[in-house]
Amino acid sequence: MTPRDLTLWISVLAIAILGGMVYTTNPRRTVNQHYVTTTAFILGWMLCLAYGFQAETGKQGAFWIRQASAVGSCIALAFNMLRLSLIHPQDGYWRIIGRMRWWCIGHIAIIYLCQTTFFMRGATLPSTPNAVAEPIYGPGFTIYALYMLGSHAIIWSLYLRDMKRSRGMRRAELQYILLACFSFLLIGGLAAIFIPWITGTSQSVQFSFLNAILLEGVIAYGIATRRILSMAVLFRMITAYTLLLIYLTVLYLGIFAVSALLTENILIAHLLAALVTAFSMAPAHTLLQRVARRLFIHHQAIDTQYTVQEATEVLQSITTIPRLLMSFTDIIRKAVGTNRAFVLLRDRMEFFPVNAGAHEPVLSSADALVEAVQVENMLIRDQLERSTVLSSAQTQQVIERLDELELELVFGIRIRNELAGILCLGPRVSGRFYSRTEQEALGLLCTQLAVSMENAQLYTLAQNSRIYNEILLDRLLSGVIAVDPDGNITVFNREAEQVLSQSSQEALHNPYLLLPEALSRQIEQTMKTGEVTRDVELWLPRNGHVQGVPIRLSCTPVASHDGTMRGALLVFHDLTAIKRLEFQVQHNDRLASIGRLSAGMAHEIKNPLVTLKTFTQLLPDCYQDEDFRNTFTKLVGSEVERIDSTVRQLLQFARPPAPTLRQLHLHTILADAVHMIRFQAENESISIEAKLEAEYDLIRADNDQCKQAILNLLLNAIEAMKARGSITVLTDTCGSNDLPLPAAKPDQPRWIRLMVTDSGCGIAPDVINTIFDPFYTTKASGTGLGLSVVHGIIKEHDGQLDVSSTPGVGTTFYVYLPLLEEETP
Repeated sequence: MTPRDLTLWISVLAIAILGGMVYTTNPRRTVNQHYVTTTAFILGWMLCLAYGFQAETGKQGAFWIRQASAVGSCIALAFNMLRLSLIHPQDGYWRIIGRMRWWCIGHIAIIYLCQTTFFMRGATLPSTPNAVAEPIYGPGFTIYALYMLGSHAIIWSLYLRDMKRSRGMRRAELQYILLACFSFLLIGGLAAIFIPWITGTSQSVQFSFLNAILLEGVIAYGIATRRILSMAVLFRMITAYTLLLIYLTVLYLGIFAVSALLTENILIAHLLAALVTAFSMAPAHTLLQRVARRLFIHHQAIDTQYTVQEATEVLQSITTIPRLLMSFTDIIRKAVGTNRAFVLLRDRMEFFPVNAGAHEPVLSSADALVEAVQVENMLIRDQLERSTVLSSAQTQQVIERLDELELELVFGIRIRNELAGILCLGPRVSGRFYSRTEQEALGLLCTQLAVSMENAQLYTLAQNSRIYNEILLDRLLSGVIAVDPDGNITVFNREAEQVLSQSSQEALHNPYLLLPEALSRQIEQTMKTGEVTRDVELWLPRNGHVQGVPIRLSCTPVASHDGTMRGALLVFHDLTAIKRLEFQVQHNDRLASIGRLSAGMAHEIKNPLVTLKTFTQLLPDCYQDEDFRNTFTKLVGSEVERIDSTVRQLLQFARPPAPTLRQLHLHTILADAVHMIRFQAENESISIEAKLEAEYDLIRADNDQCKQAILNLLLNAIEAMKARGSITVLTDTCGSNDLPLPAAKPDQPRWIRLMVTDSGCGIAPDVINTIFDPFYTTKASGTGLGLSVVHGIIKEHDGQLDVSSTPGVGTTFYVYLPLLEEETP
């Protein structure tokens, strides 16, 4: 087997493999199916050539030449099949064959012509080694040649017509097949017709099979590659590399010739030529690329560098999403040369156009186009038929949807792997398709757009949050002042302006020392100590107010995640209305107390007076009765004493004596009080247990009044149990936050708490709020002033009194008294 035959058989194998690969890329596409038919015709033609080259007799050579001519004529038929399958992609394989019925009849006639002696009389086998059989053509060969030239000319004209009518990828596919047809006919015609006619020998035909490899490769690239180059780009590349090859060859030969003359050493000459050629390759390549670009100046591709630069300037600007997308689509529209470009943004389950006034569509998440973008991020109308990712049904639905919306390219915009929007581009005005370079540029821009959209969302969110917070601060009924680490005011809301009679323009970005002294002192303390202050009541001086404005404030430090002090936040409430209400409530309480006091007084004094009146009325008649006089004398004395006791307790409640305050230990007072009532408790079978657990008990109090209050609580506990039970007296220390009410002295940090707990009958929930009212009692012989007196005494000592009770279980009274920090002489 000669090298020529080996090359031929290797070419046959390569073309067969290439045909199978193209078919498997998309077997359901008609053009791929007809490509296999074209491959079959070419393989048949090459096999006939192979057997003809190996013919040992003239008769064998003539037979295979006839068959090669017959099969070779069908290649033009295959070119037409490819054209029709591109123009009518919806037609099936046999439908395309039906459209070519007249072409098929003509080729059948040519095939029959090739089998006659009218076409070829025979062949001779030259004696030259490796020579092929020389055909002896008859008059019919002229008919064959004219038919081949005419059929190819008609096919070319049809291709040119369809190229003018087509756009985008379909036009590029037709261009590639036309290029392949031209190269096949040119090389085949030269090898099989023109050169034999000039030289008078057909030996050049043995190289004609080389054009089949070029033919198959160009067609395969044109119909099987998803991102093909446009013809202008292809020609520019071919021209650039051809010029580069010529330049390097001439340079190499020139350097070699000069070096050989100077050094007379062939090896050194080759080395110098190789080095000079290698170092000049890069600049020569750049220069020749520019030359090729000027030769094809009509090719207007997207200027990727300028477009990316212009888009980057827009995408880096912080703005709202609608403005961002409108500017972005304007740039893309101008760059790619299309009249239709818009972006659909996702809102829950639908995609809406950015410009509400535009006539762009609204797509649901279930739309075929959206589902396809979820699977394959970029969809190009002309490339969908080549895709195998989507099923044939999905592909057809997406193509119909793109045609309905007049779209050529759809690109998904993803934020954190979620489809946030869709970039939609219509066909280009020039009719060209979106090349691979342009697709990559658009993909890069969409990636940058996604980042910019996320930034715009964060910017919009921040703006909305700022406006929302400003509205909240202005509408808030509390004054809010924030201070930064440098002590400058950063927040000063409307309520703060009204309460402090200062405008925000005067306060903002100025030191907090401009605030009233009470507020600035509180902020300074918080920033120094980092402690939180809650519910501090004070009066702020203000013009037009004698006492000032009452407020309750809280101040808290503001720290970063690492604990660094970032400032302070002061919140305060105007208590003017609350103080007025408190005054009114207190006034009403006083009136109610006077009413209850009057009723109690009337009840307590009326009973003795009735008794005195009765005996006074009987005295004239019974004066002589000694027993009556003795009884009357004792009764009058006891009833007058009863009235005197009631009046005395009432005076003590109404005007308690001013306490004589001095430093005392509460545990000592408790011990005396418990000792005084222990005998009475034992008579009632009641145990008393004292748990004086407070580590510190120094208070400022009146010894007699404090002991009276404790005795009243202990006696009430004994009376509540009637007989049998237990009383527990417990002390401990607590802070101001544990008080039942805000402390009258906010700067008092430590308190002692006294708890008197009994196991009596308890207090009903509906009356527990009235037990401190004067003359309220549940005892048959009680006056109802005991707990009222206790409440008054504790209040005079700046303390607080509270109670908790569960009916049937028992009652606990809580007494809170401020502790002294240290004992003073």
